[in-house]
Amino acid sequence: MDRQSEKSTARYYEKEVKSALPIWAAAAVWVIAGLFFPIYNVFHIILVLAVSVLVGFAVSKILPKEYKKIEIPYVTGIDDADRAIELLNDTVEHIENCKKLVTDGETSAKFDVIADYALKIREQLLSHPEDVKHLRRFSNYYLPTTVKLTDKYAELAKKESSNIGEIRKSIENELDTIGNTFRAQYDAMFSDDELDISTDIKVLEAMIEKDNLK
Repeated sequence: MDRQSEKSTARYYEKEVKSALPIWAAAAVWVIAGLFFPIYNVFHIILVLAVSVLVGFAVSKILPKEYKKIEIPYVTGIDDADRAIELLNDTVEHIENCKKLVTDGETSAKFDVIADYALKIREQLLSHPEDVKHLRRFSNYYLPTTVKLTDKYAELAKKESSNIGEIRKSIENELDTIGNTFRAQYDAMFSDDELDISTDIKVLEAMIEKDNLK
């Protein structure tokens, strides 16, 4: 059964782990039988064999089932698509770490929008890796810029001063722009055109330069 966390940078499926206890229980039957009963003819051997099988089966039914998680790698076989998926995973991971330091629901919701669309873009790439042609600017500029801003926001969230508060506010104000661009990029994957996000990139880069966020 494949179980996936909606906001996760890893996928897993659960594989049942077979316990050795039923085998040990069946073996114990032979040891106990050998101590109390002579096992020297075919009838006794068949009898003990039957009992050991029943005991082993009963123990296997009584024991609770155990599972281990096995990660399913995000690999499409197309280098550009795999690189974009890796960048998207990195972006979501940084956003989730950053959210732990967010104190208000409105800002947290903005981060959620960005992460949600990053995951949607990732799932579309997994299904249609050829769509990576729509993501060249997005992967090369927007994702690294988003990671840079979330990292800076997390760093500033651990400090206190009026100047730092203003910089954090400027980043928060850009989260809507980032979220809208992620949404537009996702929509653009279903068209034949690459999304022109050069204006948004210039705005973000200007803000980073102005607030010395590099």
